[in-house]
This record gives sequence, C-alpha cells and structure tokens, in this order.
Amino acid sequence: MLFMMPNKQGQNTERFILVFELKFRLTRMAQYRDFLIIFSMLHMYWLITIIACVLCVKLQHLAAACIQRNVRKLTGIQEWPWWRLYVKVKPLLNVQRTEEELRDKDVCMDLVLHLQSL
Repeated sequence: MLFMMPNKQGQNTERFILVFELKFRLTRMAQYRDFLIIFSMLHMYWLITIIACVLCVKLQHLAAACIQRNVRKLTGIQEWPWWRLYVKVKPLLNVQRTEEELRDKDVCMDLVLHLQSL
C-alpha cells in the first residue's frame, strides 16, 4: 500500500502519514539499538574490570605465598654449614670474575692500540 501511486488527495495524505510514522518508528528503533549497544559495552567494561580486579588479587595472593615460602626455606638453611661456606665464598668468586674480565679488556685494548699503530 505504501509503494502504490495514490489516485486521490486523501490517499496521498494517508501515505504521507504512514511514511512519516514508519520513519519515526525506525528512528526510535535506531535510538533503542544505540542505547542497547552502549549499555552492553558498559556492561562488558564493568565485567572486564571486575575480572581484572579478581585476577590481580589472586596474583597478589600467589606472589605473597611464593615470597613466604622462599623466606621459610631461606631461614631453614641459614644455619647449615654449607650455606655459611657459600655465603663466604661467593663474594670471592665475584672478585675473581671481575679480575678476569679486566684482563680480557686489557688484552682487547692492547690489540686495538696495536692495530691503530699499523
């Protein structure tokens, strides 16, 4: 009925009213659709935020448990003789390693200077 060419003036007015009402309804439906899209996006944002908070709390709990477990193990082995020996020897190993690195760098510098003099 909407797409037929009217013959009389009354039909023309009736067609105009129907088209106007259809456009109004489509506009209202588009507004409702936009509202639903915005609402669903906000709802998903809230859900993601809640999930992220829960995951952060769980991660913090796991990290605290890991640190506590490591501290307990460290306090358990601090009195062992081999641990005391390791703590005393470790700095000496670092000094030895530093001295070796310095020797290697001196050799490299001497080589570079020798090559530049050629």
